[in-house]
Amino acid sequence: MCIYYPNQPSLTYSGGDHVFSAAIGGKLKLPKGYVSDQINNELSKFEQDLFRAGPVGLARILDGPGKRGSLSPGKQIKSRISLLSGADGRTHSLGYAWNQKVHEIPQVMVPLDGQPIAFSYDVDTTDGTPAEVIETFRRDCMSWSTLRCRTILSVEIDKNKFLLGMARGVEENYNCFLAKHPENTFELNAENLRKIADALLGTQDPRGATYTPTVHSEVKFHPDQLRVFGKIAFNVLAYIKGEEYVLSPAFDPLRLWITRGGEFQARWHREISDYFRQGLLKIPEKAHFVMLKPHKKLLMASVILYNSMSVTLVMTDQLPGPMDLDGMVCDWKKNEEFRFLELIARSTETVIEMDEDE
Repeated sequence: MCIYYPNQPSLTYSGGDHVFSAAIGGKLKLPKGYVSDQINNELSKFEQDLFRAGPVGLARILDGPGKRGSLSPGKQIKSRISLLSGADGRTHSLGYAWNQKVHEIPQVMVPLDGQPIAFSYDVDTTDGTPAEVIETFRRDCMSWSTLRCRTILSVEIDKNKFLLGMARGVEENYNCFLAKHPENTFELNAENLRKIADALLGTQDPRGATYTPTVHSEVKFHPDQLRVFGKIAFNVLAYIKGEEYVLSPAFDPLRLWITRGGEFQARWHREISDYFRQGLLKIPEKAHFVMLKPHKKLLMASVILYNSMSVTLVMTDQLPGPMDLDGMVCDWKKNEEFRFLELIARSTETVIEMDEDE
């Protein structure tokens, strides 16, 4: 029976759900039958927002893990395409962060006053000679039906110019990127792209240049992202206490919020992660952890990702049975997941060893 949709018939179960999301390195799974495909499909868009464009996304891009929780450098995820600029006043360009560096995608800067267009790209991440790269860009411009375009609006771009970039394999849903001022009325269509392709016929080979880029991107905060933190906490509780315990009606308000959204006692709580970093607990670097703290009939949860981004929530005010302080830790860098009490034990051993050394 699904712990999120306990009264819903005809649910499907592809496998055991990860306690901590696989996107952030979780390996440990709940038994098959605890979590249905339907709730995972419902929350997938919010997980993508949180782990790609949300506050957790930047930490995941810079630190890892990569696709499907892989620790392989080759599978490290790339950021979304964003506006870049140089500290030396260099013209804006389009690019992404990957492997702790920022890279330009093949692109043109197009003035609307008839001046020549400018073509640029990052030679470290784009294969081919300059002539081949330009020709590939021209072919993409001529293939309007295959392009999936996203528009980036910024007041920092000159009203009389726009940027057009092409990049496959960076974003899942887009391969064409138009950046312009909000008051710029230029629109992408087959005819305008053909004009750009024709203008590139006379473009000279790009000249090499080095600069330090600054990324101009937005981090998306949305209340529904908190529901993802709630699901992690509920999965941890299910792993520790079992299916029968979490199916108690005491958790129906939490269940309803995770599945449908709305108002709930959950909030971003930066101070709690600061407290743990400064405390005696020896938390692994960049680890994720959930602390479940009962108090009389209340059950509080603190969900902390990358040992920095934290959410606190009240899981229930009608605790259905006895429970002690508990939780789980996901040390994704070492492929370890263990109970919160073991973290306390390890931290205590470290303090004892330090005292003995003194």
